[in-house]
Amino acid sequence: MSQAMSSGQDYSAVMGGQSAASLSKDLGLSELEEQKDNGRVSVIGKITNNGSQTARSLNVQVNLFNHGKFVDQYSTYINGTIAPGQWRYFKVACGCKDSPPAEHDSFKAEILGGY
Repeated sequence: MSQAMSSGQDYSAVMGGQSAASLSKDLGLSELEEQKDNGRVSVIGKITNNGSQTARSLNVQVNLFNHGKFVDQYSTYINGTIAPGQWRYFKVACGCKDSPPAEHDSFKAEILGGY
């Protein structure tokens, strides 16, 4: 599945007050990877602020797809700030041990909001 995951990743961003094009050049998602550990599924990655303003309270969303069809969605908030030139790791838990996410073969991660 990891081969399918790498080809299915989409790094997009939308933030209130700034255009999607402006924000997508300012905040970048990288090192995205799905992890499976003891029945739990998570998507981990890194957010880098390449802009000139500090980013605060970002919301990262992960959409899961199976053969191109949307099947599930999870998100997390990144507390604190990311100053220009800085980066932070994040983790989005998908389901829980007793309730795993829907079967999927790819995912897309995006930054939905912040200020």
